[in-house]
Amino acid sequence: MNRTISDLSAVCRNMPLREKLLFVPSYSVGQQLGQWLSRSGTPWINLRITTPIGFASEITFPEFASKGIRFMGSGERLSLIEELCRESGIIGDRACFAKAAEVPGLIRCLSDAIHELRMAGFTAAALSPDAFKVKSKGKELKDLMSAYETLMVKERLIDHAGVLSLAVKTFAKTDQPGDRLVLVLSDFPFSPLERTLVENAGGNGLIVVGHTTPIGAQVPQRFFVSAGQGSEKKYKIESDVDLLEWVLFPERAPSPVQDDTVSVFNALGESNEIREAFRRILKSETPLDDIEMVIPGADPYRMLIRDMARSIGIPVTLAMGVPASMTGPGAALILYLRWQADDHSEKWLRYMLTGGYVSIENSPGQTLSARVASALILEAQIGWGRQRYAQRLTTLEESYRIKAKELREEGEEEKASWSEETMRRITLLSTWLDKVIGTTVITLSADEPALRSEVYDGCLAFLDFCRVTGELDAAGKVALTGLLNSLKMGRDLADPIGAITESLIEAIASTPVGASTPKPGSIHVSYLHSGGWSGRPCTFVMGLDQARFPGTITQDPVVLDEERQRLGDGLVQTDQLLKERVYGAAKLLASLRGRVTVSYPCRDLMDDRELMPSSLVLNVYRLVSGDRSADYTTLGEVLKAPAGFFPAPGSVSLLNWEWWLARHKDNGYEPSCVLECYPHLSQGRIADEARTNDRFTEYDGFIISAKGTLDPAKAGVVFSASQLESLAACPFRFFLTRLLGVEPLEKIERDPYRWLDGAQRGQLLHEVFRLFMEEMKGRGQQPVYDRDLQRLEELALQQVEIFRQEMPPPTSFALERDVKGILDACRIFLRDEEERYRLVKPLFFELSFGMKIKDNAGAPAVIPVAGRKSLMLRGRVDRVDQCGRHEYEVWDYKTGSTWGFEETNYYRNGRQLQHFLYSIAVESLLRAGPDPKASVVRAGYYFPGKKGNGLRITRDERDRRKASEILQNLVSLLVDGVFPPAFDINSCTWCDYTCACRGGKTAVARCTTLLDGPDANLEPLRRLRSE
Repeated sequence: MNRTISDLSAVCRNMPLREKLLFVPSYSVGQQLGQWLSRSGTPWINLRITTPIGFASEITFPEFASKGIRFMGSGERLSLIEELCRESGIIGDRACFAKAAEVPGLIRCLSDAIHELRMAGFTAAALSPDAFKVKSKGKELKDLMSAYETLMVKERLIDHAGVLSLAVKTFAKTDQPGDRLVLVLSDFPFSPLERTLVENAGGNGLIVVGHTTPIGAQVPQRFFVSAGQGSEKKYKIESDVDLLEWVLFPERAPSPVQDDTVSVFNALGESNEIREAFRRILKSETPLDDIEMVIPGADPYRMLIRDMARSIGIPVTLAMGVPASMTGPGAALILYLRWQADDHSEKWLRYMLTGGYVSIENSPGQTLSARVASALILEAQIGWGRQRYAQRLTTLEESYRIKAKELREEGEEEKASWSEETMRRITLLSTWLDKVIGTTVITLSADEPALRSEVYDGCLAFLDFCRVTGELDAAGKVALTGLLNSLKMGRDLADPIGAITESLIEAIASTPVGASTPKPGSIHVSYLHSGGWSGRPCTFVMGLDQARFPGTITQDPVVLDEERQRLGDGLVQTDQLLKERVYGAAKLLASLRGRVTVSYPCRDLMDDRELMPSSLVLNVYRLVSGDRSADYTTLGEVLKAPAGFFPAPGSVSLLNWEWWLARHKDNGYEPSCVLECYPHLSQGRIADEARTNDRFTEYDGFIISAKGTLDPAKAGVVFSASQLESLAACPFRFFLTRLLGVEPLEKIERDPYRWLDGAQRGQLLHEVFRLFMEEMKGRGQQPVYDRDLQRLEELALQQVEIFRQEMPPPTSFALERDVKGILDACRIFLRDEEERYRLVKPLFFELSFGMKIKDNAGAPAVIPVAGRKSLMLRGRVDRVDQCGRHEYEVWDYKTGSTWGFEETNYYRNGRQLQHFLYSIAVESLLRAGPDPKASVVRAGYYFPGKKGNGLRITRDERDRRKASEILQNLVSLLVDGVFPPAFDINSCTWCDYTCACRGGKTAVARCTTLLDGPDANLEPLRRLRSE
């Protein structure tokens, strides 16, 4: 029997009626001890289990209540230290901790150091700066500690150490053990204050309950030592599990029994290690409540075990619970805080919605799915800004109202009803968002201050919007409510919203939820330093690679080991912590009975590197194998087949995919059976095979069903110049956008260095140039740089303000940068116009055809196509100038760079047709109107931006035969349903659809193979390539 249980059993059986008080490190351990005693048949009447802080609270509660003192938790202590560090009068500009609040993690280090000093019995008055390596650091720490103590008194607060100190003083005056037996466990470390309280409570009759000590090990300094602790074993070894008491010194151990009660395995990574443990559990058919899994630390084992257990339907209890951040309300609250601190950037809200963390419900029956809400927010192009949500959603709702009206006028009742349903959804979303946004504080950046109380109140109100999908979420919501209410009790200060956000997120992540003692029907998961108390007969000790155990412990950055030694024995040093860690693990192994499995991950799959086993693993192997001289090489040879993604022969599969992998490894299988089970894989194989030969099929873009769908001769089929250029660049992309209507998501990302993107900047400049030139034309004036620059800049700044209202700039720097670029473009434009006005006469600005403007839609232009009737074109021409009698020029403003535009390469294999198409369109419009003899002799592109520096690239439009041939080839592709991918990799540079064509290089290589083949359907594209 485990010695702790045997010692407790003896006390309980010998003195059943006497009051007994047992000090344990946690109530969880105490509850497990009680259950273990019950299972062993020991009555434990009159045994009261408590912890040092629990006992201290009982003693001091009357004084708390009479003086109105409130207990302060670790989260509030951290906030208090942070507040003191921000107050310049305490630390000031001194070297060590002056910027503590700005260094990530340093506030927590200071808080932990002060807590440890106080738990060792130190006060600010007793702390000597001379004990520190740098005296000024000691003085700063002393001042900070003094301010902390003063503030606690002022605010009527008391911390963990304060309760224990008060209990020690109170107990010494008023309470004696009397007839009560006081017991304490011997296998856990106690701080000096805790130890003093326990010793005072027990007096000379304190009973130290022994534990199964690893043979040859020295009991750490902070542990209580019982009589006979650490003596060598005298009894006969009955099972290999008994040998684990010699885990630190296997050379002293007796020979193994070799009854397979102890086993060792390794695995490829942590997930496969956990997977193998579950396989062994299922194969052995061991009852789940006979099993305990012991892990070295929380991450990644805790969440991997929980998630894997969920996937295979095995219930588990977690002694340490999970962080509140891993619950639905916790994840939602973190995203909410990020959203608030980032000027309400829409991406955080969409993460919240798509994660399923919130419910959109204004009243019973008025609900909206999170997926639809996220899509609407994305469509509204909100970007960021607290006020923009209402503005942009109102604009979106109005656009659907107009669309519904137009569709109903066209007789499209079903589509009109859909638009009206979308309006209803937008209204519902807007109402819900008004409530959610109402909980947030008004800030524009992370540096702006906010009252902590307002942030906490907002978080509490937001929790009402969070979804609760199970017990864990419900517990998370309760825990978060408690956390926020406790933080509200602290001082209400104004801090940067970013700092409040980070401290709150840290508090959420460190708040445990769902911690549980062992339950019937569930596997129990515990930590290496506190596990093994369930008394279960089957234990898996996992994660014992060298990096995790014993691992490394760095010395405290605030109070160094050298300084701890000078301050006295009460402060633990790094080497002591490492000894405690090793002793604790060895003690746990020594105390286990039944069957024990020890394992470690032998490979880091993320970094693809080997991991070495802990020395404990090697020692366990030495014990059970009898090979006392075995080394790591020997261990590696024995464990040469680590557990992996599929089970070993004779093992069990946890999931379907494991079964398939195991079948393939063991016996192989006919691919046909896989394809029958997974028809989508069958379709994928057919597609893959089709793309490996030189035949042009539907898997390469030969869409027979699309034949004639976009025949230009068909009524109602209208194209734009950019669509035809897109067809020439990549027919497959054209098919996705024009025929299937697939559009990339337009995300507004906050860039602190940029306000407007290229399209928005171009739209602004187009409007400025139009307004200015129409003014000049209306007044009958020729542009003059010195006279008109101010007016042009006024128009530009007016448009900037309009755009700023529509799209707030992320930073003042981004606004200034873009405005400078816009004004530079205006100056280049005006210089050029002053010169050009002597040669040409501007006629039209933003001339539209086939475009619907407000309620009016002009007729599209008719573009003749050789061998066919014609093609209908819509578009907007930036500028039409008259350069001679019946002679005209057509210009398109390009506000970006000149990349891709060359003086000699007129059409770029059809990818630059706009000048040709607009020339014909303008000619037809002019001939139908003011000039029947009109001829467009030149067209081109004008670059007024900084990158283009006023360059004009001109195209002579008097010979259009080559362009007509290109257009004829493009029309042939449309009529025949030929939509292969691009043949030029340059067409893939800024493409949003590469995920649909297997990537640019792959798609271009495939198209090249097809074009070099014999398929006659691709002849038009071959001619385009050769242009």
